[in-house]
Amino acid sequence: MLGIKRMLAMLIVLIGVDRICKSSMLDILVRSRQFETMVSLLEEMAEKRTLSMETSAIVIRAFAAAKERKKAVGVFDLMKRYKFKIGVETINCLLDALENLTEAGRGWNKMIYHGFKLGIAAHNTILDRLLKSKRRSDAIKLFEVMKAKGPAPNVRSYTILIRDFCKHVQIKEATEYFSEMIGSGLQLDAQFTLL
Repeated sequence: MLGIKRMLAMLIVLIGVDRICKSSMLDILVRSRQFETMVSLLEEMAEKRTLSMETSAIVIRAFAAAKERKKAVGVFDLMKRYKFKIGVETINCLLDALENLTEAGRGWNKMIYHGFKLGIAAHNTILDRLLKSKRRSDAIKLFEVMKAKGPAPNVRSYTILIRDFCKHVQIKEATEYFSEMIGSGLQLDAQFTLL
């Protein structure tokens, strides 16, 4: 019986598969934990400009689930090397996939180093992860940096922080941040009422 690796290689040669088929192949490789073949296929897709954000997300999540966090960050590097436009969804996928905050921090720093302007969604994801990991002082530092250097906190940012203070029955701090949010001119929305 042919191995998965050889079978997929033959398929690629025989039918010159399209992006959707290659994405399906990546999914098969993920399930069978054939990571080396997956990386080869991913690089081929990048070279032929058939790599999509969806495909990248599949691979990032697969590596993260297999505790191959460096390889998950490597997908990001591959996209950068082939000059793919890396959107918010890719950054958020990488940050979500990297459960270990140290690895997420390295990924975050790498993105900043490469000149990416991370948006409010990425900042909110990290803010939430810091609080869930009981690193409130780091979360507050990030929040203050957001206020000073941008992107400016939005209702979601304040909601994440206020929810954590309420969860730990620190009503005074929650009230202070609520007042600050109102004072900054942000309008409450359905997101905040779900607090």
